[in-house]
Amino acid sequence: MISRHWKGIARPGRADDYVGHLESETIPQLKRLPGFVDVSILRREVDAGTEFQIVTRWTSLEAIEAFSGKDVNVAVVPPSVRELVHSRLSTWEGAAPGISRSWLHDAVDGLPEADRPAGRLALAIGLASYQVDEGLVDAFRHTAPGDDTLVELAAWASMTAARRVSTWIATANPACA
Repeated sequence: MISRHWKGIARPGRADDYVGHLESETIPQLKRLPGFVDVSILRREVDAGTEFQIVTRWTSLEAIEAFSGKDVNVAVVPPSVRELVHSRLSTWEGAAPGISRSWLHDAVDGLPEADRPAGRLALAIGLASYQVDEGLVDAFRHTAPGDDTLVELAAWASMTAARRVSTWIATANPACA
């Protein structure tokens, strides 16, 4: 048996939204994964809001890796969002998508409803950071209210885009490869 711990702080007034999201979206998905045993949601009030510690238990490290990826210490971005961002980046050649955000809404149509805010925000960060605004951030925070989850998603999306751009540099200048 092995456990994975995640800690975050929900802003004041957002704790129940976060628990609701966990109970309606995240936990049912976890229960379908091979090797998942159970989850505990621990919470306490702190000055900044409500601190959560989510403890998931798994049958093995391999079971956790199947859920989170090889680096179990990296933030969990929903698999559907990872797949979408990687798919879009694989054909992206650096062109800006324009000033309209309709492309974001079209791009996430195939995602589960609960993953769409993360998908829109991750795509905007990776492909058109000038389109990130309070509306995209607030929609994401409705499903993941902690600042740490926002930073983790933003870091993952920007690093994933940077890796794509680095392939152009290596191709253009073989000395960089």
